[in-house]
Amino acid sequence: GGFMAFARACIHNRFVDEGMKETKQTQGIVYLDAFPGGAADGAVEHGPAREAYDREQEREGLADEIARLAQTLLPYGVALSGLAEICPRQTRSRLLCFKLGRAIAEDGEMRRQFAATGRVPQGALAGRLHVSEKTVEKHRKYIVAIAVILLGEYPGIRSFLPKGDE
Repeated sequence: GGFMAFARACIHNRFVDEGMKETKQTQGIVYLDAFPGGAADGAVEHGPAREAYDREQEREGLADEIARLAQTLLPYGVALSGLAEICPRQTRSRLLCFKLGRAIAEDGEMRRQFAATGRVPQGALAGRLHVSEKTVEKHRKYIVAIAVILLGEYPGIRSFLPKGDE
C-alpha cells in the first residue's frame, strides 16, 4: 500500500513539473484536469519545483549574459577570465573605477569616443572626475569592463554592480 501512494505522488509531481516547463506560466498555477489524482479544483499551487525551475532559468540567463560579455570584451583586449586578477583590491578604488565607467556610459561625447575607437578617453575622464591619468591607465581594463556592462544589455550582471555613489 505504501509504495502505490509514493509512486502516485512521484508521477503526479513529474506531471506538474513538465506542465510548468511547457506552459512557463508566471501566475503560479498549473491546471491538471486531465491528470488522474489532480486537485479537486483542478489547480495545484507552485511550490519548490517551480522555485527550482525559476532558479535554473535565472542561472541559464546569467550564464548566457556572461558568455556574451566575454565575447564583447575581447576586442577591447579584456579577458573575462583575467578580470578578477585586475580588479582593484581596495573598495575605494573599485568604487572610483565604477564612477569612471559610469561617466563613460553617461557622457554622450565620451560614450561616442569609446564606441568609435574602443579606447578609454583617459584625458577627458581624468579631467572630469579630477583623478590622475595614471590612475585611469592603471585600471583601464576594469573601467572598460564596467563601461561595457553599463552600455550593453546585461541586466543580470548589472545587478551585481554598486548602486549610485556607494
